[in-house]
Amino acid sequence: MKKLYLIHNKRTDLISAIREKLKNADIIETEIGNIDKISLNHNDMMVFIEGDKNIISKYMGKSEIVNIHPSLLPSFDNITAIQDAYTSGVKVTGVTIHKPKKNNFAGQIIAQYPILIDSYTNFPQLVDEIKTLELKLAPLAVKSVFEDKVFDIVDFLNEPKHSCGNCKQCGGCTH
Repeated sequence: MKKLYLIHNKRTDLISAIREKLKNADIIETEIGNIDKISLNHNDMMVFIEGDKNIISKYMGKSEIVNIHPSLLPSFDNITAIQDAYTSGVKVTGVTIHKPKKNNFAGQIIAQYPILIDSYTNFPQLVDEIKTLELKLAPLAVKSVFEDKVFDIVDFLNEPKHSCGNCKQCGGCTH
């Protein structure tokens, strides 16, 4: 059976959202510091939540890799993407779900969605907007890859408001 490894740095909100979309999948969570302890099969899938391209590159070819990246790749393809986008003065950033490739971190882009930055947006607001967008976009995109389906942005646009299940800061609770 195909396993899905969620490689994270304590993003429990996003982990819960992905688990909710893939209820029947064999999901194993691993913090980034424990990544060397996992036992991969070639048909397994690794999902990095805002993964560092240097760490991701070590696992290329060992399994299918998907990364949830907090910018519109190919721009700001580093671990400080949100800060770099904000300080550079760009007016559009966003989230990219992608399959990184050797010598091309952006690789195959599965899904992207923009966030506009206006003159009133401060850095904490931008971080919150990115995280909220990741909560809605990433689970759908990861599910499509895991199930060998093509991601359709229409599914994302038609998705009802997301609830993180514990009513804390996901931005989608309706009560």
